Amino acid sequence: MYKILAVDDEIEILKVIDEFLTQAGFMVKIAQDAEAGLEILAKEKPDLLILDMRMPGIGGEGLLRELSRKKIDIPAIILTGYARTDAGLGFVKKDSLKILVKPVNLSILLETVNECLRGKRDGQTKDPDC
Repeated sequence: MYKILAVDDEIEILKVIDEFLTQAGFMVKIAQDAEAGLEILAKEKPDLLILDMRMPGIGGEGLLRELSRKKIDIPAIILTGYARTDAGLGFVKKDSLKILVKPVNLSILLETVNECLRGKRDGQTKDPDC
């Protein structure tokens, strides 16, 4: 079973993601800020990260910077209310990142999750398109 970590400061969004992806057969962990997300990442070693960019504290960008600094390579799906999010993310490998604009259609989220995990299913380290 694949492990997914969802990080968002909006608890209602986390609840929906948790319930939906759990019903789809994934093990989901949630965190309401980037700092808690980093702690869970260290302990749980998830296969995929879903995160909001704008959160209190270091936010999604800070979390991604910390992962980059620690050389932790994990595919990520960014959920954002802003159409242009990748401008300040030059430090992130583009093949490890997908961006979805809120409100996110759950079927599109599931499709994107499956794309990002497809490489793991096929024995690769990750899907080249995620």
